[in-house]
Amino acid sequence: MKRQLLLGLYTLIISQLLIGCSSIYNQKWKRISETAETQEGVLGRWEGSWLSAVNAHRGKLRCIISETETAHYDFHYWARWSVFSGTYHVTAPIQTSNSISSFSGTKNLGKLLGGAFEFSGEIEGDEFEATYSSKLDRGKFSLSRVKE
Repeated sequence: MKRQLLLGLYTLIISQLLIGCSSIYNQKWKRISETAETQEGVLGRWEGSWLSAVNAHRGKLRCIISETETAHYDFHYWARWSVFSGTYHVTAPIQTSNSISSFSGTKNLGKLLGGAFEFSGEIEGDEFEATYSSKLDRGKFSLSRVKE
């Protein structure tokens, strides 16, 4: 009983944090659209879906890519799974060759969320394909550039 109560409390806290993060993300998403910033190369808004290779779960996925001060790129994701949604950031360098931009990296999500989250992918033109893996899941992202 105590374990169920703690799990319920943990779920409630996490969902509230994710809801707050989602509203900030939505504001950023809208602001980029309203300012009609010209995005070159990989920069800008991307939209599509994620698919788990472990359990076939899937959901809507958005990503805003921006350049950091350290010549890396910030991938700011918003994902929906079931009735929940949330956001997270990963940062990685991007190498471009023959019009294909490649990236890969790792982010520690902490023990509760599966530890090391590894990702890699390619962007060519208006198509963005990537794979991800962690202790809890692995799968792929498929996104397309959002036309302003």
